[in-house]
Amino acid sequence: MANISVVDISKIGLDAGDPSAEDLLSVGRDIVAAFRGSGFAYLQGHGVSQQLQDKTFADAKGFFQLSEQEKLQYERFVKTGFNGYTPIGGENNAYANEDGAYLIDYKECYDLHVKGEDYPSAVCPALGPQLELFGSHCCRLTERLLAALDAALGSGQLLTSCHRRQLQPGGCSEMRVLYYPPVPDGLPEGTVRCGEHTDYGTFTLLFQDDIGGLELLTPDQKWEPAAPVPGTILVNIGDMMELWTAGQLRATKHRVSVPAGERRRAAARQSVVFFVVPDDKTIVAPLSGDPSYQPVDAGAFLRKQFAATYPKFSEMRVK
Repeated sequence: MANISVVDISKIGLDAGDPSAEDLLSVGRDIVAAFRGSGFAYLQGHGVSQQLQDKTFADAKGFFQLSEQEKLQYERFVKTGFNGYTPIGGENNAYANEDGAYLIDYKECYDLHVKGEDYPSAVCPALGPQLELFGSHCCRLTERLLAALDAALGSGQLLTSCHRRQLQPGGCSEMRVLYYPPVPDGLPEGTVRCGEHTDYGTFTLLFQDDIGGLELLTPDQKWEPAAPVPGTILVNIGDMMELWTAGQLRATKHRVSVPAGERRRAAARQSVVFFVVPDDKTIVAPLSGDPSYQPVDAGAFLRKQFAATYPKFSEMRVK
């Protein structure tokens, strides 16, 4: 397994009441120390109940098991806006295997970017409200994590103030539920469930089932598994945090591989991801003032990534 630290955040978790300044600083320092090691950390004591997680996974699975025709009524950037469904092959992130054949990620997903918009209520009435409920818990936890990081990095309330509009108009954070279907025989060699990448934002919360497959790239360029740890949330740094810290904390490349073993290949994999991204028009620059890093408009950066990833995104913006 990859060397990822487990950090107890119960002092600032959702069950803790209002965290003190001392608790925020202590937990923030522990998280930063874990990030320095691998760019990832397992958070325990977070306060997001297992019952809430299980219900969200079940409702998401109900949506993904609908017919393709029903799901495509809510195709992201085609039938809907930023909220919506992305089918297998719906992202423009093809990669070549050793034979030069271009492959696609073997996954499908539904994104919640703004609460209340374009829910698939006609085909899966439970999904929108459940994602909204789960998202509200993620937003509350994120606020505490940002305050802890502000304390540890000495950034005042900068990080907190740049993420005020999560899941609201003008915000760039979003929640994604992912479904990786069972792996059929005959997939081209080298196919993965999700290709290697870094995340765009500040940090990412990952809730995953017990199937496994997530891997991170170590400094010596080896892929190591980031296996699920019961009761924890896996959190990792994104590109904006790397910029804010002038590379002192680095976004780590990761991927979801096709698991070895017939049982795991035959099982679907599910996860819920909460991408914590600075609000639109936020200018991100090194906290230290390091001039070797150019400031970035977080919203413009995100839209540029969307344009590269989703063929229909630019068309939607022109209409």
